[in-house]
Amino acid sequence: MLWSGPKRFGENFFAAFRYHANAASFLNLSWPAALAVWLRSRLIRPWSFTASLDLCVFFILTAAVFVNSSKAGQVLGGIGLLLAAWRFRSELSMPMTTKTGALVLGLFLLLLAGVFVLPGLLGAISKWNEFAADGGSLVGRFYAYRACLGAVWDAGFFGHGAGTFHLVFPYHTLEFEDRIWGYWYHAHQDWLQSLVEWGWLGFCVWVVLYGSAMRRLFQRCCRASKSGQTELSASVALLALVLVLVHALVDFPLQIPAVQWLVVFYLALGWSDPHGHGSSERIRGTS
Repeated sequence: MLWSGPKRFGENFFAAFRYHANAASFLNLSWPAALAVWLRSRLIRPWSFTASLDLCVFFILTAAVFVNSSKAGQVLGGIGLLLAAWRFRSELSMPMTTKTGALVLGLFLLLLAGVFVLPGLLGAISKWNEFAADGGSLVGRFYAYRACLGAVWDAGFFGHGAGTFHLVFPYHTLEFEDRIWGYWYHAHQDWLQSLVEWGWLGFCVWVVLYGSAMRRLFQRCCRASKSGQTELSASVALLALVLVLVHALVDFPLQIPAVQWLVVFYLALGWSDPHGHGSSERIRGTS
Protein backbone atom coordinates (compact mmCIF):
# COMPACT_ATOMS: atom_id res chain seq x y z
CA MET A 1 0.00 0.00 0.00
CA LEU A 2 1.11 3.57 -0.60
CA TRP A 3 1.39 6.26 2.02
CA SER A 4 1.54 9.11 -0.49
CA GLY A 5 0.05 9.58 -3.90
CA PRO A 6 -0.14 11.82 -6.94
CA LYS A 7 -0.41 15.49 -6.10
CA ARG A 8 -3.63 15.86 -8.06
CA PHE A 9 -5.41 13.75 -5.43
CA GLY A 10 -4.10 15.76 -2.48
CA GLU A 11 -2.82 14.57 0.87
CA ASN A 12 -5.87 12.37 1.48
CA PHE A 13 -4.92 9.94 -1.29
CA PHE A 14 -4.10 6.43 -0.04
CA ALA A 15 -3.45 3.36 -2.20
CA ALA A 16 -6.15 3.37 -4.91
CA PHE A 17 -8.55 5.55 -2.88
CA ARG A 18 -8.87 9.31 -3.23
CA TYR A 19 -9.90 9.56 0.41
CA HIS A 20 -7.85 7.79 3.06
CA ALA A 21 -10.80 7.07 5.37
CA ASN A 22 -12.46 4.94 2.69
CA ALA A 23 -9.22 3.02 2.27
CA ALA A 24 -9.11 2.48 6.04
CA SER A 25 -12.65 1.14 6.02
CA PHE A 26 -11.77 -1.18 3.13
CA LEU A 27 -8.79 -2.47 5.11
CA ASN A 28 -10.89 -2.98 8.25
CA LEU A 29 -13.21 -5.09 6.13
CA SER A 30 -10.31 -7.03 4.61
CA TRP A 31 -8.08 -7.98 7.52
CA PRO A 32 -10.80 -9.97 9.36
CA ALA A 33 -11.11 -12.21 6.29
CA ALA A 34 -7.32 -12.56 6.15
CA LEU A 35 -7.36 -13.47 9.84
CA ALA A 36 -9.93 -16.21 9.20
CA VAL A 37 -7.83 -17.62 6.34
CA TRP A 38 -4.72 -17.64 8.51
CA LEU A 39 -6.46 -19.28 11.46
CA ARG A 40 -7.95 -21.94 9.19
CA SER A 41 -4.48 -22.64 7.77
CA ARG A 42 -3.12 -22.99 11.30
CA LEU A 43 -5.85 -25.45 12.23
CA ILE A 44 -5.41 -27.58 9.10
CA ARG A 45 -1.65 -27.25 8.46
CA PRO A 46 -0.16 -25.61 11.57
CA TRP A 47 3.50 -25.74 10.56
CA SER A 48 3.14 -25.27 6.82
CA PHE A 49 4.55 -22.62 4.52
CA THR A 50 0.98 -21.70 3.55
CA ALA A 51 0.13 -20.77 7.13
CA SER A 52 3.21 -18.54 7.31
CA LEU A 53 2.30 -16.90 4.02
CA ASP A 54 -1.26 -16.28 5.23
CA LEU A 55 0.16 -14.68 8.37
CA CYS A 56 2.23 -12.30 6.24
CA VAL A 57 -0.88 -11.28 4.29
CA PHE A 58 -2.75 -10.64 7.55
CA PHE A 59 0.19 -8.65 8.91
CA ILE A 60 0.44 -6.45 5.81
CA LEU A 61 -3.28 -5.67 5.82
CA THR A 62 -3.25 -4.92 9.54
CA ALA A 63 -0.15 -2.75 9.28
CA ALA A 64 -1.73 -0.80 6.43
CA VAL A 65 -4.57 0.24 8.76
CA PHE A 66 -2.10 2.08 10.98
CA VAL A 67 -0.01 3.40 8.09
CA ASN A 68 -3.19 5.02 6.82
CA SER A 69 -3.74 8.46 8.32
CA SER A 70 -7.46 7.97 9.02
CA LYS A 71 -7.82 8.42 12.77
CA ALA A 72 -11.19 6.68 12.91
CA GLY A 73 -9.77 3.79 10.90
CA GLN A 74 -6.85 3.41 13.29
CA VAL A 75 -9.01 3.49 16.40
CA LEU A 76 -11.49 0.99 14.97
CA GLY A 77 -8.65 -1.19 13.70
CA GLY A 78 -7.14 -1.35 17.18
CA ILE A 79 -10.51 -2.12 18.79
CA GLY A 80 -11.22 -4.74 16.14
CA LEU A 81 -7.89 -6.47 16.77
CA LEU A 82 -8.59 -6.59 20.50
CA LEU A 83 -12.04 -8.08 19.89
CA ALA A 84 -10.59 -10.62 17.45
CA ALA A 85 -7.86 -11.58 19.93
CA TRP A 86 -10.50 -12.18 22.60
CA ARG A 87 -12.82 -14.09 20.27
CA PHE A 88 -10.07 -16.38 18.94
CA ARG A 89 -8.00 -16.57 22.12
CA SER A 90 -8.03 -20.38 22.16
CA GLU A 91 -7.02 -20.66 18.49
CA LEU A 92 -4.25 -18.08 18.90
CA SER A 93 -2.82 -19.88 21.94
CA MET A 94 -1.97 -22.94 19.84
CA PRO A 95 1.72 -23.39 18.91
CA MET A 96 2.22 -21.88 15.47
CA THR A 97 5.53 -23.26 14.28
CA THR A 98 8.94 -24.44 15.39
CA LYS A 99 11.29 -22.06 17.18
CA THR A 100 13.46 -21.69 14.09
CA GLY A 101 10.46 -21.01 11.88
CA ALA A 102 9.09 -18.50 14.37
CA LEU A 103 12.45 -16.69 14.44
CA VAL A 104 12.68 -16.47 10.64
CA LEU A 105 9.08 -15.33 10.37
CA GLY A 106 9.55 -12.75 13.11
CA LEU A 107 12.62 -11.29 11.40
CA PHE A 108 10.74 -11.12 8.11
CA LEU A 109 7.79 -9.31 9.68
CA LEU A 110 10.17 -6.94 11.47
CA LEU A 111 11.82 -6.13 8.13
CA LEU A 112 8.42 -5.46 6.57
CA ALA A 113 7.51 -3.18 9.45
CA GLY A 114 10.74 -1.20 9.18
CA VAL A 115 10.65 -0.72 5.42
CA PHE A 116 6.96 -0.29 4.68
CA VAL A 117 5.15 0.57 7.91
CA LEU A 118 7.42 3.01 9.74
CA PRO A 119 7.45 5.81 7.09
CA GLY A 120 3.67 5.90 6.92
CA LEU A 121 3.30 5.54 10.68
CA LEU A 122 5.28 8.74 11.22
CA GLY A 123 2.82 10.57 8.95
CA ALA A 124 -0.10 9.14 10.89
CA ILE A 125 1.40 10.39 14.16
CA SER A 126 1.62 13.92 12.74
CA LYS A 127 -2.10 13.73 11.90
CA TRP A 128 -2.90 12.85 15.51
CA ASN A 129 -0.78 15.79 16.69
CA GLU A 130 -2.77 18.14 14.45
CA PHE A 131 -6.03 16.72 15.77
CA ALA A 132 -4.91 17.23 19.38
CA ALA A 133 -3.94 20.83 18.61
CA ASP A 134 -7.05 22.17 16.85
CA GLY A 135 -9.58 19.34 16.58
CA GLY A 136 -8.94 18.83 12.88
CA SER A 137 -12.10 18.50 10.81
CA LEU A 138 -14.26 17.52 13.79
CA VAL A 139 -15.69 21.00 14.39
CA GLY A 140 -16.70 21.43 10.76
CA ARG A 141 -18.36 18.03 10.76
CA PHE A 142 -20.50 18.92 13.76
CA TYR A 143 -21.89 21.90 11.83
CA ALA A 144 -22.46 19.64 8.82
CA TYR A 145 -24.31 17.13 10.98
CA ARG A 146 -26.58 19.89 12.29
CA ALA A 147 -27.36 20.85 8.70
CA CYS A 148 -28.06 17.19 7.92
CA LEU A 149 -30.59 17.03 10.74
CA GLY A 150 -32.51 19.83 9.06
CA ALA A 151 -32.41 17.89 5.80
CA VAL A 152 -33.66 14.78 7.60
CA TRP A 153 -36.64 16.73 8.94
CA ASP A 154 -37.53 17.88 5.43
CA ALA A 155 -36.95 14.42 3.92
CA GLY A 156 -39.94 13.03 5.77
CA PHE A 157 -41.11 9.45 5.51
CA PHE A 158 -39.94 8.67 1.97
CA GLY A 159 -36.78 10.77 1.66
CA HIS A 160 -35.47 12.86 -1.23
CA GLY A 161 -34.28 9.87 -3.27
CA ALA A 162 -31.06 7.88 -3.55
CA GLY A 163 -28.05 9.91 -4.68
CA THR A 164 -29.66 13.30 -4.05
CA PHE A 165 -27.72 14.35 -0.95
CA HIS A 166 -25.33 16.66 -2.82
CA LEU A 167 -28.32 18.45 -4.36
CA VAL A 168 -30.29 18.86 -1.12
CA PHE A 169 -27.53 19.61 1.39
CA PRO A 170 -26.51 23.13 0.18
CA TYR A 171 -29.99 24.50 0.96
CA HIS A 172 -29.54 23.57 4.62
CA THR A 173 -26.11 25.16 5.06
CA LEU A 174 -27.14 28.77 4.46
CA GLU A 175 -27.68 29.56 8.15
CA PHE A 176 -24.15 28.41 8.98
CA GLU A 177 -22.57 30.86 6.48
CA ASP A 178 -18.82 30.22 6.15
CA ARG A 179 -18.68 27.62 8.93
CA ILE A 180 -19.55 24.97 6.33
CA TRP A 181 -17.52 25.54 3.20
CA GLY A 182 -16.74 23.59 0.06
CA TYR A 183 -18.83 21.14 -1.94
CA TRP A 184 -20.17 18.22 0.08
CA TYR A 185 -20.98 15.28 -2.16
CA HIS A 186 -21.36 13.01 0.88
CA ALA A 187 -22.39 13.76 4.44
CA HIS A 188 -19.36 12.17 6.17
CA GLN A 189 -22.05 10.38 8.17
CA ASP A 190 -23.71 7.54 6.29
CA TRP A 191 -26.50 7.12 8.83
CA LEU A 192 -27.69 10.70 8.36
CA GLN A 193 -27.19 10.56 4.60
CA SER A 194 -29.36 7.43 4.46
CA LEU A 195 -32.13 9.26 6.31
CA VAL A 196 -31.89 12.21 3.93
CA GLU A 197 -31.98 10.09 0.78
CA TRP A 198 -34.15 7.15 1.81
CA GLY A 199 -36.35 8.68 4.49
CA TRP A 200 -37.51 6.87 7.60
CA LEU A 201 -39.15 4.09 5.60
CA GLY A 202 -36.06 3.28 3.56
CA PHE A 203 -33.82 3.66 6.60
CA CYS A 204 -35.90 1.07 8.47
CA VAL A 205 -35.55 -1.31 5.53
CA TRP A 206 -31.76 -0.94 5.67
CA VAL A 207 -31.84 -1.52 9.44
CA VAL A 208 -33.76 -4.76 8.92
CA LEU A 209 -31.35 -5.88 6.18
CA TYR A 210 -28.24 -5.25 8.26
CA GLY A 211 -29.69 -6.05 11.66
CA SER A 212 -31.16 -9.40 10.65
CA ALA A 213 -27.93 -10.53 9.00
CA MET A 214 -25.88 -9.52 12.04
CA ARG A 215 -28.36 -11.21 14.37
CA ARG A 216 -28.02 -14.46 12.42
CA LEU A 217 -24.23 -14.18 12.52
CA PHE A 218 -24.31 -13.62 16.27
CA GLN A 219 -26.55 -16.65 16.76
CA ARG A 220 -24.15 -18.82 14.78
CA CYS A 221 -21.27 -17.61 16.94
CA CYS A 222 -23.23 -18.41 20.10
CA ARG A 223 -24.12 -21.90 18.87
CA ALA A 224 -20.49 -22.56 18.00
CA SER A 225 -19.31 -21.40 21.43
CA LYS A 226 -21.82 -23.61 23.24
CA SER A 227 -20.83 -26.67 21.20
CA GLY A 228 -17.09 -25.98 21.47
CA GLN A 229 -16.69 -25.51 17.71
CA THR A 230 -14.66 -22.92 15.83
CA GLU A 231 -16.84 -20.56 13.78
CA LEU A 232 -14.47 -18.40 11.76
CA SER A 233 -16.66 -17.09 8.96
CA ALA A 234 -19.54 -15.83 11.10
CA SER A 235 -17.20 -14.28 13.67
CA VAL A 236 -15.12 -12.27 11.21
CA ALA A 237 -18.20 -11.26 9.21
CA LEU A 238 -19.91 -9.91 12.33
CA LEU A 239 -16.74 -8.08 13.37
CA ALA A 240 -16.25 -6.55 9.93
CA LEU A 241 -19.85 -5.33 9.72
CA VAL A 242 -19.66 -3.77 13.18
CA LEU A 243 -16.45 -1.94 12.25
CA VAL A 244 -17.81 -0.51 8.99
CA LEU A 245 -21.12 0.58 10.57
CA VAL A 246 -19.32 2.37 13.41
CA HIS A 247 -16.97 4.00 10.90
CA ALA A 248 -20.05 5.14 8.96
CA LEU A 249 -20.91 7.38 11.93
CA VAL A 250 -18.03 9.73 11.03
CA ASP A 251 -17.36 9.04 7.32
CA PHE A 252 -19.00 7.71 4.17
CA PRO A 253 -17.57 4.21 3.52
CA LEU A 254 -20.95 2.78 2.50
CA GLN A 255 -21.05 5.16 -0.50
CA ILE A 256 -17.92 3.62 -2.06
CA PRO A 257 -18.40 0.69 -4.49
CA ALA A 258 -15.25 -1.17 -3.38
CA VAL A 259 -16.47 -1.10 0.22
CA GLN A 260 -20.04 -1.91 -0.78
CA TRP A 261 -18.96 -5.15 -2.46
CA LEU A 262 -17.26 -6.38 0.70
CA VAL A 263 -20.26 -5.38 2.80
CA VAL A 264 -22.57 -7.30 0.45
CA PHE A 265 -20.29 -10.33 0.80
CA TYR A 266 -20.49 -10.25 4.60
CA LEU A 267 -24.24 -9.65 4.53
CA ALA A 268 -24.61 -12.68 2.26
CA LEU A 269 -22.72 -14.73 4.84
CA GLY A 270 -25.17 -13.54 7.45
CA TRP A 271 -28.25 -14.34 5.41
CA SER A 272 -26.93 -17.73 4.30
CA ASP A 273 -27.52 -20.94 6.25
CA PRO A 274 -24.41 -23.06 5.62
CA HIS A 275 -25.18 -25.68 8.29
CA GLY A 276 -28.90 -25.96 7.57
CA HIS A 277 -30.01 -24.87 11.05
CA GLY A 278 -32.98 -22.95 9.70
CA SER A 279 -34.30 -25.85 7.63
CA SER A 280 -33.83 -28.34 10.47
CA GLU A 281 -35.76 -26.08 12.86
CA ARG A 282 -38.61 -25.77 10.35
CA ILE A 283 -38.71 -29.56 9.97
CA ARG A 284 -38.91 -30.03 13.75
CA GLY A 285 -41.65 -27.43 13.93
CA THR A 286 -43.82 -29.20 11.36
CA SER A 287 -43.28 -32.74 12.65
